[in-house]
Amino acid sequence: MSQHLQPFQCQFSGQAAQILNEIDASISISTYQAGKLLILSAKDGKFIQLPRTFLKPMGIAEDPSTNKLAIACKDEVIVFVNSPSLAKHYPKAPNVYDSMFVPRATYHTGPLDIHDLNFGKDGYLYAVNTLFSCIVKLDENYNFTPYWTPPFIDDIQADDRCHLNGMAMKHGIPRFASAFSKTNTKGGWREDILHTGIIMDIPSKEVISSGLGMPHSPRIFNDKLYVLLSATGELVEIDPNSGK
Repeated sequence: MSQHLQPFQCQFSGQAAQILNEIDASISISTYQAGKLLILSAKDGKFIQLPRTFLKPMGIAEDPSTNKLAIACKDEVIVFVNSPSLAKHYPKAPNVYDSMFVPRATYHTGPLDIHDLNFGKDGYLYAVNTLFSCIVKLDENYNFTPYWTPPFIDDIQADDRCHLNGMAMKHGIPRFASAFSKTNTKGGWREDILHTGIIMDIPSKEVISSGLGMPHSPRIFNDKLYVLLSATGELVEIDPNSGK
């Protein structure tokens, strides 16, 4: 590889950088294939990327009320706390950054294949434990504590039975979950991943939408439920009542 090639290149269209600059925000992107967390920000109409190395980073959680950021890695979840005062004195770029996230705690979970991660209102970290097909709580006592399991999963084993991968939080607790199928066998979800995806209502354990193409990352925004369909590259809104 030529030494002149950059390890990461960023291409964008339209006014993406301008919009990001106007709303005064940055975007955090994890890529487990490259083992990087990329922080994208904008300045003078251009994107600025800041890569940091982690071992298989996947789920990312933010808690603005406590200035915390958590990253799920291969066998641990690392919690960072923002220190704006340190950011101003960052030696490589003083008075450039307004945030610096410093590692403060690590949960040694073991390899759980955590796809999604969120801070809860009760102070716990909630995680989608894809390997064990359940949503869990993380604390200092165990590598994980089961919180919710899909109704068709009859045993919590390291089998990745349905590829449970996402959860949407409401009022600080998990409300909706996404999975690739309703299978209850080891790796059973791999048989037809393009047409068997589901969205579940966590309190009732009911499937509210099915036949989806690899659903990921359900989120509630302005009281509406949105889901990413990875198979088709679509972001869709789902009506929890009708499933449409």
